[in-house]
Amino acid sequence: MRRYDANEFMMSAAHSDQNEIQQSKMALPKGVAGMTKELANIKI
Repeated sequence: MRRYDANEFMMSAAHSDQNEIQQSKMALPKGVAGMTKELANIKI
């Protein structure tokens, strides 16, 4: 198993966060409700 250094880890984490933000922005206009809507708003 390959080991990541701190910079690689932070870049990967930042990329993952950006993906979650983009998914949340796409989900809200589609009319999500309840906990899904709350989580999407938190992510944005």
